[in-house]
Amino acid sequence: MSPTSRRLRVAAALGGLALVVAACSSGGDESSSAPVTETVAAPADPAADAAAPSAGAAPQALQFDASLIGGGDIDVAAGFDGKPTLLWFWAPWCSVCNREASTVQSAAAQYGDQVDFFGVAWSGSDDQFAGFVDDHGLTFPQISDDPGLVYERFGVAFQPAMVVIQPDGTLERLSGSLDDAAIESVLAAA
Repeated sequence: MSPTSRRLRVAAALGGLALVVAACSSGGDESSSAPVTETVAAPADPAADAAAPSAGAAPQALQFDASLIGGGDIDVAAGFDGKPTLLWFWAPWCSVCNREASTVQSAAAQYGDQVDFFGVAWSGSDDQFAGFVDDHGLTFPQISDDPGLVYERFGVAFQPAMVVIQPDGTLERLSGSLDDAAIESVLAAA
């Protein structure tokens, strides 16, 4: 399969993810809510050049630094390798996030060669974040987003949510949760 064909299949598969999401918010477990998906504009960066990014350059949406759970910092754009990027937004107290964690970890393990995965934790302490990561055996990079700057950057109002950033900078925000079968069927086409 050609790289272009693979990218198109990954893009289609990630786009299909919108069909299987259900909402969860800080008000409680709302996993039976209707799916919510939207294509959104890339976060504005007044310092960014208005010209289109050069081939292989990270999209503007990925031009940010963050702290990692467990210590250290990450320049997200520096690791850009031309693949779609999936940001999974979670909170340690969210029951739907807890159910979804193993699904996202399995997807990251299976499709990590085709999609870059990052977790984005908010609304908890560093100890709670680290406990969640340990409890669920998460092996892909996890961002500690207290006080919520990455959530704000991508317009995420509640969790769980995902933002898929295509290499061309196109963004899709998916609010809610997905089960094992749903994410498996979406990413199996990748």
